[in-house]
Amino acid sequence: MGLREYKHLSWLSLTAIFLLLMLFAVTIAHAYRTSLFDGARDQMTVERHWIESVVLNALQQRDYQAIDNLVKEWGRERPDVVSIRVTSANGVVLGAYQRSMPAVSGVRQRSTLAYSYNGKAAV
Repeated sequence: MGLREYKHLSWLSLTAIFLLLMLFAVTIAHAYRTSLFDGARDQMTVERHWIESVVLNALQQRDYQAIDNLVKEWGRERPDVVSIRVTSANGVVLGAYQRSMPAVSGVRQRSTLAYSYNGKAAV
């Protein structure tokens, strides 16, 4: 094997190693990003369940003004919340909060609360 073939083989080997390292780095970055999104989604689900239970309690007590106050305060205290709305089955908005800045990337969650025999509200 001559010097010329040896140099060609060494460049080819270095290129293959570089490509493998890049693939490894991209895989690690993707796994990290996925982990961050999963954690954020889990935290959002926990907080959504909390606000649902508080709103459900207020609905069962027919304390509609408390719902609006709670939603506004909860939204102001959480910088990651851009918008939250509690709407009755007949379309009346019982509570709403809207941040002035739009979301960089949005995730929507919606749930329906049954608070009486025929009463339902959407969060």
